[in-house]
Amino acid sequence: MPISIEIKVGSVIGQPVEAIVCSANNWLILGTGNAGEIHHAGGEAVQNECNKIIGKNQNKPLPIGTAVVTGTGKLGKLGYRFVIHAIGLGYKRKENDKLYERIPATLKTIRNAVKNTLVIADKKQIKSIAFPLMCARPGYNAIKGKNPPAVILRSMIKEIEYFGRKNQSTLKVILCLKDEHFSNPGYK
Repeated sequence: MPISIEIKVGSVIGQPVEAIVCSANNWLILGTGNAGEIHHAGGEAVQNECNKIIGKNQNKPLPIGTAVVTGTGKLGKLGYRFVIHAIGLGYKRKENDKLYERIPATLKTIRNAVKNTLVIADKKQIKSIAFPLMCARPGYNAIKGKNPPAVILRSMIKEIEYFGRKNQSTLKVILCLKDEHFSNPGYK
């Protein structure tokens, strides 16, 4: 069975999968949106692991388009094995855990982050994973047009399908959308 893709409305948290994806920034600060939900549900353990990854990178931001894996903290109680942090956007600087000068996501950085997340899933022998719609909020992406969330969704699906064909992977992917992605006045 190749990669199967389901689309659901809701959060990655609560999906029946082995791993969940955090739509991350290059400093791995779990702030708002999907990352904030993971931080709240997983507790400080997830943020602490992220901080250690940045520390091992000489306290510098990670490349946009990459992905890293951490444990799940309290989310392990829900059966999750991993949180994979897919870095679609970035910030130029960080001071006291505050981020400044956003570098919005592009389709290329989102596709690369999805691909690198799937590489990690393959290496960890993960058979099911839930992705959020990455960087879909206004101001978090540099995608032009009337409906950037729809463009992001199509791009993510294409990248997942391409990875599945190329690597002959067997993986169940759930793409989790939120109503706000498609009803946000910032896109009208």
